[in-house]
Amino acid sequence: MSVFDGLEENLRDGRSGVQKKLTERVKTLERGRPWLIGIGVLGAGVAALSRLDAGTTGTVMAIVGAIVAALSGLAVAVFDFKKLELSADLAKVEGLLEKAIREGRAALTNLEVCESNRRALDKRRVHRLTAVADMREMTEQSLASGLPASVAAEAILKVAARNIDGAIGFDSAEYWTLSVFEVRGDELVRVAAVWADRAGEQTAGRSWKRGEGYSGVAWRDASEVIEEDTSDPRATRRYVVPGEKTREYDFERYRSVAAVPVFVGPDQEIWGIATATSDRLGRFKDEPPQGEVQAVDMVRDVAGIMALLAVANRAPQPSERDARIGNGNAD
Repeated sequence: MSVFDGLEENLRDGRSGVQKKLTERVKTLERGRPWLIGIGVLGAGVAALSRLDAGTTGTVMAIVGAIVAALSGLAVAVFDFKKLELSADLAKVEGLLEKAIREGRAALTNLEVCESNRRALDKRRVHRLTAVADMREMTEQSLASGLPASVAAEAILKVAARNIDGAIGFDSAEYWTLSVFEVRGDELVRVAAVWADRAGEQTAGRSWKRGEGYSGVAWRDASEVIEEDTSDPRATRRYVVPGEKTREYDFERYRSVAAVPVFVGPDQEIWGIATATSDRLGRFKDEPPQGEVQAVDMVRDVAGIMALLAVANRAPQPSERDARIGNGNAD
């Protein structure tokens, strides 16, 4: 039971006690009413009898009777006013207390929501840090094994898939994808993917030319593509997909998108694109509200790891002689 439930219970108990006291006060006033009315009637009678004497005595009787009747009526009116005033004061105090309890409950609810959001955000941050650590470790293992970047990319995404899911905040009923595309000639070719639909990861992905779809626009413009709502007319005009590459489910599945270029080398050449999609509106936001985890950051992390992998794969490998010299075993 919250503190406001206790206050409300105390208010009910207090209301019962105050109402009892008010009832007793009203009864006390009401017991005096017949006397006041009787005095008023007596005063009115005295005033009426004054007509029997046209002299000074009659005049005095009329004045006294009128005064007594008036005072009696005034007293009755004051008693009635007091009853109304007491009732109004009680209602006013109760109203203020009930308002305070409602506002307190609303504030407590907001506080609980904030606390719940804080825990959720902390959990997502932990997932993100873990995902980055897992990807770095797998990158080191892939480089040590001499795997090409396109092969290593798949292993890197797989090992971090669960934490990537948690870091972005996908829920169990959400259809989402995270794909890595590599530039091969004049096309972006999908080399790695983790999806909500695990079977879909094995299907052949679509390749994109410059300016085609979200990934193709990110490649063409050498900048991030972040869309909260792909059904917005401005988005549909900007991200054009050739007819032969469209699918019936595109509009339903890809409602929010983040595509981040993978830059490598001093000239910031684009090696590929890391693209995440969701069927939930607003999953990826350009500027999320304060305190909300930026889901796009996890996609940026994936792009950063892929850039590290690509750069390391491009670096010249030391020859056997260089390795011996480095180990102090030169002939």
